[in-house]
Amino acid sequence: MSSTRKRTIFVLEDTVGDQVLDRHLSDLGTSTTSGLFTKSLEEALLAKTASFAVHSLKDMPTTLPDGLVLAAITKRESPEDAAIIHPKHKAKGLKTLKELPKGSVIGTSSLRREALVRSQFPSFKIKTLRGNIQTKLAKLDKADDYDAIIVAACGFRRGDLGERIDEILPMDTFGYGVGQGSIGVECRADDEETIKMLKTITDETSAQLCMAERNPNHIRLHDQVIKFLFCKELDIL
Repeated sequence: MSSTRKRTIFVLEDTVGDQVLDRHLSDLGTSTTSGLFTKSLEEALLAKTASFAVHSLKDMPTTLPDGLVLAAITKRESPEDAAIIHPKHKAKGLKTLKELPKGSVIGTSSLRREALVRSQFPSFKIKTLRGNIQTKLAKLDKADDYDAIIVAACGFRRGDLGERIDEILPMDTFGYGVGQGSIGVECRADDEETIKMLKTITDETSAQLCMAERNPNHIRLHDQVIKFLFCKELDIL
């Protein structure tokens, strides 16, 4: 029996969300943050300069461009958010958000996390935090701009930085992002060979759960909860 091997060439490409690090994601000129981490990769797929694109599933819009499909969803890691506390506070034995002093500055680039922090810790201040996990840690550790940062726990674990996690935020009160914890792989809808190959790395249980979360009705409910929390914070409810 003969087998055919194909050479895979990895193409590294920065997206708008990767390139612009000095502004909040919602300030990058679009009405939604969806697509900021995927658009340029999807353009490469449609131009046939790439066969498939690998994304953090939480960064993928629920509606894909015509001609593209979500061909694989990997086994989901635990999707919780986590808090990383500034070393100066840990030196005093403070290791959770609740233990931080009033007026603490929390770093995040997520509107969802911002809304939840404002709701649960009204005295805290929010400051935009952008970049990869190493950049975020450097911004936390090397200055006094942040008292803590909130991140996806799975990203730190994948980067072998799980030991930096100080608090896992409970899902029943803090929730998690849609699809958070899984990797999504996108390709052209007419590329049957690539679709067949990518199906072999799909975890069916994770895929079913994530696709249910990506359902438009679920997304609308998720958005309404965030809007409610912001309105409550602004005392307009």
